[in-house]
Amino acid sequence: MNRFDKNRRLLWFALAGLIIIFGLIFSGIFRGLAKGAAFVSRPVFLSKLNLSQGFENFSSLWQSKKALTLQNKELEAKLEEYRLRLVYADFVATENAKLKELLGAGTPLTLSFLASVLAPPRVSFYDTLLVDLGTAEAFVGAKVFLPPNVLLGEIAEISGRLAKVKLYSTPGEVLEGKLSGSGTPVTITGRGGGNFKIILPREVEVILDEPVALAPDFLLGFVKKIDFDPREPEQEIYVGAPVNIFSLQYVFVQK
Repeated sequence: MNRFDKNRRLLWFALAGLIIIFGLIFSGIFRGLAKGAAFVSRPVFLSKLNLSQGFENFSSLWQSKKALTLQNKELEAKLEEYRLRLVYADFVATENAKLKELLGAGTPLTLSFLASVLAPPRVSFYDTLLVDLGTAEAFVGAKVFLPPNVLLGEIAEISGRLAKVKLYSTPGEVLEGKLSGSGTPVTITGRGGGNFKIILPREVEVILDEPVALAPDFLLGFVKKIDFDPREPEQEIYVGAPVNIFSLQYVFVQK
C-alpha cells in the first residue's frame, strides 16, 4: 500500500467518525427539544382542559340558577294568591251578616240568576262583558256580581238574550264607597283592568289589603298600593279587584 492510499483511507475513517459524532449530537438535541416542547405544551393543554371544564360548570350553574329564579317567582305568585284568599275570607266573615240584615228579603244569590260570560274584557270592549241571559229577565242598571258579594258592574245594554255589562273599573267611572276597616267614605274612580284609584287627605290612615266596599257592603276590591308624600296634602290609594276580570266564565245578575 502506497502512501497516497494510506492517507486516503485515514481521511475516510475520519470523515465517518465525524458523521457519527454529529449524528449523536443532533439526535440528543432533537430529543431535548422534543422533551422541552412536551414540557412547555403540557401546562397549556391542562389549562385548556380546565378552562373547558370551567365553562361547562359555569353553564350548568347558570341554568340551575335560572330554574331556581323561575321557581321562586311561581311560588311567590302562589303565596300572594293564597294570602288574598285569606284576606277575602276574613272580609266575607265580617260583612256577610251585615249584608243579609240590610237586604232583609234575602241574600244576593236568592235575588239573582246565573249568566254565562260569552266575551270577557280581552275579547269585548275594554272593561265590558258580553253575557248570555238565557230565559231570565233583566233590566238596564241591574247589578252584576260574583258570590257571595263581589260587585263587578251593571248591565248597560240588553239585546234579546244578550246583555253588555259595564264594569265599575271602566276608566273614568266614579263610585261612592267606603274603607271597610275605618268606615271612611271615599270616592272611587275606575282605572281599567279591574283597578281603581282613591284620593284622600294625607292624615287619613289607610292600610294595605284593606277592603273597599260599596253599599250595601258589597266588596269592590282591596288596597294594593299607597302613594304618600309628606310634602303633599293628599295621598293616592290604588285598589285592585279581588277577581281576575279577564278569566270570568259566569256572573250573577240581579233580578
